Amino acid sequence: MSLQWSVAYWGTLCMRVDTAVVWCRYATFAYLAGVDPVDHSAAAYHLPPIDSVNLWPTLSNNASSTRTTIVLSANAIIHWPFKLVLGNQGGKGVWTGPQSPNATVVKDNDKGCPDGCLFDVSNDPTEHVDLSASQAETKKLLQTMLTTALESAYQTNDTPGYTKCVSVNQYKQSHKGFIGPLCSRG
Repeated sequence: MSLQWSVAYWGTLCMRVDTAVVWCRYATFAYLAGVDPVDHSAAAYHLPPIDSVNLWPTLSNNASSTRTTIVLSANAIIHWPFKLVLGNQGGKGVWTGPQSPNATVVKDNDKGCPDGCLFDVSNDPTEHVDLSASQAETKKLLQTMLTTALESAYQTNDTPGYTKCVSVNQYKQSHKGFIGPLCSRG
């Protein structure tokens, strides 16, 4: 396999659930390096195992990935090809145009998904079509999966979240008219 093919193929896979995040690659790199990916020190303290999948069979043989589900946050889960999003995302859920940044004015009033939104990210990667009404059973399944996953989630107390948020206008005024991340670590 050539490096060019690998990079291109990896990039394609990054659009899928199985390589959406770095920790999904950890087991793959450990396999390639010939080391055990298990964190035995953490296991000794009864911490949860790593959440990583060896993707080498997928990358080298064009096989299907074994990962079909990934929890993105306490308010979002993907169970391929569906994504469930809950809450209002701080009023900051927006779609950008093809040319961004531009003169578009982003408002802090997006209603978000207070009752949950369900998207088919394979056919609707920009998440414009909420399938909640037509796929009620799928939505319920993902809500249950997210609730179950969060029951076993582990988070240290010393990792603060991105809780210091400002309005679009506040950010714009302090950054010479540009809009960027509206929440930082608090």
